[in-house]
Amino acid sequence: MIYQLNDYKYEPTLIIGKPECKKMLEYRFNYQGSAYLVEVEIDYQNVPLIYLFELDDHTVKYVGDSGKNLYLVFNKMAITENELIEHCTEYLMGIVDIAFKN
Repeated sequence: MIYQLNDYKYEPTLIIGKPECKKMLEYRFNYQGSAYLVEVEIDYQNVPLIYLFELDDHTVKYVGDSGKNLYLVFNKMAITENELIEHCTEYLMGIVDIAFKN
């Protein structure tokens, strides 16, 4: 699957509240022998908002955005599903201490 990015907003701006987002995909994220559900939305500035859920009961473990405009990360107007999953997984691996803190 190919995801088309927005072409009218490349630089991040300060937003109060949640910007308008479009749900793009769900995938499984495996970490230390457990599997989690990841839902990814992309806002109008091409920034992914990532939700991490417990698979068994859909308890929210973490919600946050990567803070990176996908157009600037990949330098193209369309990205593949695998590229989006790879980007989100890399982001999650960088914040596991926060996401799995309890």
